[in-house]
Amino acid sequence: MFLVILNEWLNKQLVRLGWCVTLVIAGPLFWLIAFVLTRKWWRDRKEKGVLRVGGLTNS
Repeated sequence: MFLVILNEWLNKQLVRLGWCVTLVIAGPLFWLIAFVLTRKWWRDRKEKGVLRVGGLTNS
């Protein structure tokens, strides 16, 4: 009986640890990917001349 309880408790701890590790790794990675994609999109827009000083022009 004790082993069953211990096993369930360990499984819960492992799941929690897994989520923590996933969040710690995925959090910064997500922001990095978003930042890179945004910069690429921004550079593409700038190169096409869509962005002008004083707001967006009709394209």
